[in-house]
Amino acid sequence: MKLKIILMLAFNLTTVITHAQSTDLYKVGTITYRPAVLSEYLSLVSANNGSIQSKRYATSSAIAQKDIMSASNLNAFMSYGRGSYFSQVPYTPYESPKSNTVSLTGTIEGFGKRAARIHLSIMEIERNQIELELTEKSVQKDAAYVYLDTLRFKLILESIQEALKKLDPSKDQQDINTLMQAQKGAARDLQYFAYTMGTYTNQKFDTLWIPAGSIEKSQMQDFQIEDLIDKALSNRSDVLYLKGAIRSAEASYELAKKNRNINVTPSIWLSQTPAYVANGNDYKKTLAYGFSVNVPIPTHLLHDSELIQEANNKLSLEASLNDLQSKVVAEVNQAFMQYDDAKTKILEDEISFKDSLHQNPESSAKDILSNREAKVNLIDSRINHLKALINLLQTSGIYTFPAL
Repeated sequence: MKLKIILMLAFNLTTVITHAQSTDLYKVGTITYRPAVLSEYLSLVSANNGSIQSKRYATSSAIAQKDIMSASNLNAFMSYGRGSYFSQVPYTPYESPKSNTVSLTGTIEGFGKRAARIHLSIMEIERNQIELELTEKSVQKDAAYVYLDTLRFKLILESIQEALKKLDPSKDQQDINTLMQAQKGAARDLQYFAYTMGTYTNQKFDTLWIPAGSIEKSQMQDFQIEDLIDKALSNRSDVLYLKGAIRSAEASYELAKKNRNINVTPSIWLSQTPAYVANGNDYKKTLAYGFSVNVPIPTHLLHDSELIQEANNKLSLEASLNDLQSKVVAEVNQAFMQYDDAKTKILEDEISFKDSLHQNPESSAKDILSNREAKVNLIDSRINHLKALINLLQTSGIYTFPAL
């Protein structure tokens, strides 16, 4: 009896999973973790992830370009001349009139150029915003998978701890040693995936993340494959991105066409000559002005390479969209099949777990270990069910995550 008490006390002092003094923290061995539910963690990913932030900056830059693209291309400039001055006068008593000349020159853009630039800038903003959403959803999906992988090892650790508490140190020391070795391995796996969780939030690694959700909250769902395909073709970010890229390519093609319209450069000048005396003659103050227009000869219209390039870019994007739409239908069907298999597996493992509890009253180490194994199988199938559900929703353009 004394031996049993001593062994149990020693075991309790070396238990891997403990609670820190702060209720917000969680400890596994010497590693401190900060719990987070899935929605909280994904919000942090959205706010702090470097790839998402880079796309936000690109979108901000596209918005900033709109004012520049919308401005008229006047290219106005003014020139001033005074003179002429002679180091030696042509003859005596010659006097230079020293006139003042001011000219103003600018550009009148070809028809439709400014409107085409404005339209292209709007399409680029839209394309960048869709690309930002595509990046955000993709990163969040990957982060959710890592969250579930981390949660799996947390639950496995807890199942080991629960089994260890039920084993008798006086009779089951070999099984205890085996489980404690498994416990160390699971603790390292938990730490490994927790580090990966931190990379998605740009986290400093003094405290690691750990999932705080419960996989038992998530219910199995029923879907109609036709509805999922329709939603995917309408709502998926990659589909919307290519459609936005096509609209941007159309705007770029229109701008290339309008850029072939010629610009004209008008100029007006004003010259004032003050009163002066030359050769004994009095010359009064005079004012002269004029107007000129420069019209370029449009030799650039002899070549269509820019138009061909822009048209081919649009056709290439349209071909990619056709391929993507076919791929989307296949991916939704595949994700639907995977989710159906995951639902079947979780039902089987739930039955097996209940049967194990019924058949094994845990009066022996074998019963305890058998029940733990059945529980781990159920944990795996529930995690896989959640992954399959997230994959099906995201593949179908439904960007929500199950509540955990």
